Amino acid sequence: MYELLEHEFQARIAKGLDAPNTNIDALLADAQAMLAKFDETVSMIASMPPLNPLYDDIARLRIVRAHLREVGPALKAGNLAKARKSFQAFDDSWDSVEDLIKVRSDDAYVAIEKGMIEIEKALMPDKPDIAQVTGLVNDVMARYNAVLGEIAREARAR
Repeated sequence: MYELLEHEFQARIAKGLDAPNTNIDALLADAQAMLAKFDETVSMIASMPPLNPLYDDIARLRIVRAHLREVGPALKAGNLAKARKSFQAFDDSWDSVEDLIKVRSDDAYVAIEKGMIEIEKALMPDKPDIAQVTGLVNDVMARYNAVLGEIAREARAR
């Protein structure tokens, strides 16, 4: 299916768009056929069981962590609004993964929860102590990453 989508349909469409006299009807037919094959492929894949449920956990953990990863660079750039918004997004999505962390390491879970409270308090002032907040974020990130790394190693070992 990859061969058909990428090397046949996409190549023909790209070539047709580059042509001096574009045949819109032919391009539209290829685009519609390509979309139908793509939808067929997605349906086939969506109905299959996951290769390893741990990879789903890893994906969820990484998606949630993405917000926390934005905090440090925003602080460094002096963009407090972005840092606060990103931390709030992490905090809001934390509930969706906290049980994964807690099952793996109660100590990490408690430390992350405590660290999140400290980060929230440290971000409250108009001019927070950037070094303090950065240290708190790095500590939470390290504990979070340790559990994520453990799950990733287990997934690869299966």
